[in-house]
Amino acid sequence: MHKKIKLFVSMLAVAAMFVMLPDSNAMTAKAAGNTYSVKYLGGNTNAWCYVPGSTFDEALYPKGVDVLKVLDLQNGDNIVVYPGETETYKDLDLSGFTLNSLTVHQNAKAAVITDGINECYILAGAYTAINGDVTSAHLYDNTTCTFNNNVLDMVLHYTDTPQSNISCSGTVGCFQFAVGTDDPTGGFYDIPKGTMKLQDGTVQFPFWLPTPSEAYLQAKGIATDTPPAADTPAPETPAAPVPSAPGAGTSSDEYDKVPKTGDNNHVILFAGLTGTAALLFTASFCLYRKTK
Repeated sequence: MHKKIKLFVSMLAVAAMFVMLPDSNAMTAKAAGNTYSVKYLGGNTNAWCYVPGSTFDEALYPKGVDVLKVLDLQNGDNIVVYPGETETYKDLDLSGFTLNSLTVHQNAKAAVITDGINECYILAGAYTAINGDVTSAHLYDNTTCTFNNNVLDMVLHYTDTPQSNISCSGTVGCFQFAVGTDDPTGGFYDIPKGTMKLQDGTVQFPFWLPTPSEAYLQAKGIATDTPPAADTPAPETPAAPVPSAPGAGTSSDEYDKVPKTGDNNHVILFAGLTGTAALLFTASFCLYRKTK
C-alpha cells in the first residue's frame, strides 16, 4: 500500500511539472502555405501541369492541374507560373481557391483564374490576365497585364523608361511607379472602376485623387478617426507608463510582470496538484509509521 501511494504521488508531481511547461496546452500550429510550380506542357499532354516547389522540375513527374485542385491545393498556397512549351489559350483555372501569392515568370503567358490573390508578381516579358481581387500587385519592366477585378495596391517597377501596358477592369486603390529598387513615389489614388490604363508606360486614366482617401486608408486597415479635443482640462491623475516606441522593445522585468494568457490557470492547477501531493505524502508517511 505504501509503495502504491508513493508511486501515485510521483506521477502527480510529474503531471504538475508538465502543466507548468510553457505552451504545454497549445497543440496546434498554423502551417505556412505550400508552393507549386505550373507549366503548360505540349505534345501528348497538352495541359497545364504542376510539381511541388518553386522550380518546375520535370524529373518530379508533373501531374495535371486538375489533380492539384483535388488533392493538394489549399487556400493560402503559392503558385509560380513558368513559360509553356507551346502557345496556349487555355485558362489556368484555379477557381475556388484564394492564393497567398501568384508569380507569373518572365515571358510566361497565361490567363489565371482565382478567387483572390494576396500578393501578385508579374515579371518582365509576361503576357497575362488575372482574375480575382488582388491586394498587392507588383509588375516589372516591360510587361502586359490585364486585371479583371479590383486591385488595392499596384506598383510598376522599371529600370530606365516605363513601357508596360497595364489595365484594370475593377477599381484601383493606389497606383505607383518605382525606379529600380527604389521605393514607390507619388501615387494615383482611388482610380474608378474600368478606367485604369497604362499604354506604353504612359498614364491614360482620366480620374484619380492625389492623396489617399478615407475609404482607401480603411481598406488598408489604417485608422483615420482622431479623438476630439477635450473642452475642459482633465483632473490631475498619476502619470501612466509611456508605451515603448516601435522596435524599442520592453525590458524583461517589465514583461515578466505582465500576466500571460493561461498563467492563472497554471498557478491554480499547480497549487491544487501540489496540495494533493502533500496530503498524499502525509498519508503515506502515517501508514509507514503505523506499519513500523
